[in-house]
Amino acid sequence: MGTDWEVFAVRGIGQKARGARGAKSRTVPVPAGTARRGSSYGSFSYDPANPANPADPGGASPVPGEIGQLARTVAGALAAVGHPRGEVADLLGAMRQAVMADAKDRDAVAEILAGLPPSVLVELDCLSRPSESVGVFGGVKARRALLRALDAGHPAVAALLSMDENGGLREEAVVRLAAIPGPLPAAMLALRTDDWAEAVRHRARVGLMWRLDPDEAAVVVPILDARRGRRRSEGIFEVYRDAYRAEHLPTRRHGHARDLAASRTPQLRRFGHELSRVLGIADERSLLRTALRDPDHSCRSAAGHELLRRARGRHRDRTALALLKVADPLVRERAVEALPPFSDPFPLAGALADRSPNVRAAARRRLVAGGTDPAAAYRQLLEFPPAPGIVPGLLIGLGECGGEEDLAELHDRFDTDHQAQRRAARAGAVLLTKTWLPSPKGGRHDAR
Repeated sequence: MGTDWEVFAVRGIGQKARGARGAKSRTVPVPAGTARRGSSYGSFSYDPANPANPADPGGASPVPGEIGQLARTVAGALAAVGHPRGEVADLLGAMRQAVMADAKDRDAVAEILAGLPPSVLVELDCLSRPSESVGVFGGVKARRALLRALDAGHPAVAALLSMDENGGLREEAVVRLAAIPGPLPAAMLALRTDDWAEAVRHRARVGLMWRLDPDEAAVVVPILDARRGRRRSEGIFEVYRDAYRAEHLPTRRHGHARDLAASRTPQLRRFGHELSRVLGIADERSLLRTALRDPDHSCRSAAGHELLRRARGRHRDRTALALLKVADPLVRERAVEALPPFSDPFPLAGALADRSPNVRAAARRRLVAGGTDPAAAYRQLLEFPPAPGIVPGLLIGLGECGGEEDLAELHDRFDTDHQAQRRAARAGAVLLTKTWLPSPKGGRHDAR
């Protein structure tokens, strides 16, 4: 670890949650400078016998204000190694200790919770029950007293108690979170929409419908997207999306949708693109740019399907030809089917040599509708290929629809200098021979 690192030792925390035996110490690397050398906080530990009061090995207790800084140190060390699942319990224990100190420590906990990824929040929720598994707040009465204390309006207190094992306490914490503005309460409300208690779920859903500011949507959408498909959270993502686009939103909601669509987070970008399409603020040019260049596959596919749905009149053919470059084969297949019948194979050369067999089949159907034999079209394209890169696809396409007379053309490519063409010629020859060689059962192969 080197001399530039100090050790943050956490004892007796999370053994029950992780199924560990005994009170073994584990170490988390902490960058030098985050704790004072020579003080009782350079190596800080939790005493399992007295978890409400952190103590160092020498018996001295850190003063209020230091506990939150130490929790920040643990959070930073875990973030540096990608929040490993087994170490998140240490962070939960540190935050539970800090939230019982003073306001400065609670501010540190709120800052930590606000910066955690959705997957880590879900993991913290799982580790929080039973309550004594990772540190404790005391009994139910003590935890309820903490929630109803003078500083109960602090989001860190309600956030941690919203993950409590007691359903009534969770419900009360959700009610308090619903009254506190900001991204952190919104994230915790989104987490509780999947609660197993119906009353807690209902209150969380009602409170979440008013969390429609861009900074709140930025933390709500990834959590709801991560819980999508679960039975208890069924439909909440769609309900939140509908609330976001509802009439009671501010008039600048279109700008919010554009901001979300430009986010680097994939879940937010999908949400923003979906809102833009539903609100009608995405024109054909922006949809085509999304379909061709967006880094997220879901956004590209959705934009391509929306373009094909909107395409009408003389612009339909141009849009369909442009969408032949989209990565999603389903979009390319729909684009080919949207084209009119062709008698000239050259405009369809890319689709006839596509890497997807369904796209190649759709392109051949367009030629048949135009009165052109697909095998003859492949021979013509192989004689005068528009680009060298499509030759392998043309060879496979010829094998899918050609006849016995095309086998010689494929055999001639077996010894070509291009490796891709050699492999495609062999694959095409296999496909071609299956159409006329007898099968082992006495029937005939049919690969067309």
